[in-house]
Amino acid sequence: MRNLAKMSAIVFTLIVTGGVAVADSCPTPKSAVDPMLTGAVTFDKKSQTYRYRYMLKNGPNSVLSIDYFGLYLGQKPVSTISAANWRSDFVELGSAPTFLLWNTFGIDSREANKVTNDTSLPVHIYSLKPGQSVSGFEITSPHPPGLVQFFAEGETQFPYATSTAANDEPETDCPGWNLELPKIQRQVTGSVTGPSDPNLTTVRIRAREEGGEGRCGDINPAKPTGRISVLILSSGEFDATQIDIPNAMFGPGYAKPVASKVVTSGKFENIAGDEKSVWEEFLEGIHHPRVDSGHNRPKNLLLTFLVADLDVQCNLDRSLFLIGKTTAGKRFIGSVPTKLSGCKPKELGEHHGKQPRFEWWKRLDGAK
Repeated sequence: MRNLAKMSAIVFTLIVTGGVAVADSCPTPKSAVDPMLTGAVTFDKKSQTYRYRYMLKNGPNSVLSIDYFGLYLGQKPVSTISAANWRSDFVELGSAPTFLLWNTFGIDSREANKVTNDTSLPVHIYSLKPGQSVSGFEITSPHPPGLVQFFAEGETQFPYATSTAANDEPETDCPGWNLELPKIQRQVTGSVTGPSDPNLTTVRIRAREEGGEGRCGDINPAKPTGRISVLILSSGEFDATQIDIPNAMFGPGYAKPVASKVVTSGKFENIAGDEKSVWEEFLEGIHHPRVDSGHNRPKNLLLTFLVADLDVQCNLDRSLFLIGKTTAGKRFIGSVPTKLSGCKPKELGEHHGKQPRFEWWKRLDGAK
């Protein structure tokens, strides 16, 4: 078998003995892609709707082509448009967050009637190959811009383990294939501008070093040490000091705060190099009431976390999300770009251990 650390190709060994097929495989995980999703938004005064347009790129560090990508949305859009040879579906499962999925399954005509004697997959001719980009994805929604989480995956086979006379259903031990984790924990995810969920407030946050005075340093997933602080900015409609601190969670490891303090509005906010999200710039440009004018603002909140608790992984985590609720039960979400070090090109990350679900996996209307 090839070296699994390279994870650069699907490896199959098929042995037929006595009419029983035995397979031994550790294929490249679906997360071996390098997605970059950019969005733009315009407002139609006549219809009072927002038009969100997206371009997807599969970066040069990708191992697989991208066959799926989507957005975790709380509400179904009014309409969607797909790029040529792609299609969209709004998925509601009840036990998981609702999401808009774009996928492409066009098969190369040369592969359509091909019969193979192994478990390899047909070639999807329109999937997004490494280094390529595609635009033409659109959403129309009545909801103004906010933060949404995107995900992307490639198409590959599931792992198999070799069966024996004593164990005909052995478990696999393949890097990047921890199927016991929630699906959202096994995807490449990041943040992008999209229709805000009316039941979920998007808040502005900034990553800071432990004391809050400067920008946080890079995180090395192989050596996660030290502490990181998150500055949560209050606004005209959101008072950060009212956050239910013990139930706030940060990063894919759902880290809980180890320290907190209320800070004066304006302190720690303006640090050179900070970048605003597109949704922030858009709302400030139209003077939307969700963004305050800078006067009479309540104080901000600084939460501190252990970097080791974040469970940040190379490749998987393009953004770090902060989720939680206020003492009044108002749910919120914020994110900051992930700054990593020590990650090798095409390195595949893998989250550790079993983690609880995001609270917002539960349907926000209260249904189970």
